[in-house]
Amino acid sequence: MHECWNLTRCASLKNQKRISDDEVFDCPIQRSYNPKVDIAINFSSSAFKHGATEADIRMAFDNVLYDERLDDSDDENELNPRYLLIGFDRNANTLEILYNIIDENTLKVFHAMKCRNIYLPLIKSKE
Repeated sequence: MHECWNLTRCASLKNQKRISDDEVFDCPIQRSYNPKVDIAINFSSSAFKHGATEADIRMAFDNVLYDERLDDSDDENELNPRYLLIGFDRNANTLEILYNIIDENTLKVFHAMKCRNIYLPLIKSKE
């Protein structure tokens, strides 16, 4: 059994890769503090358009409140589904971050800003 910081995504990736339940499954998306796996986070220039810094975005990935695939990314044939992550920045403000999973060890952040009120109920729904 492995530890995963997002069991929902882990199960989703497991299904995408068609791994049977009796196989050992190493989740490709694990927190950066895990010494076994170092996830690279790439940034497009649009990620900084609303004033979020790279340090704040990385902090949010380490302080996750919510992290799920967006509802409009449910098409199984979609090559780069979008994920919404809500986490705390260095000042304990909530950030909304949109990103894609590029490969097993790489994420690409393309949007980051102060979390809008429309997404705050998602945090409560996960409790």
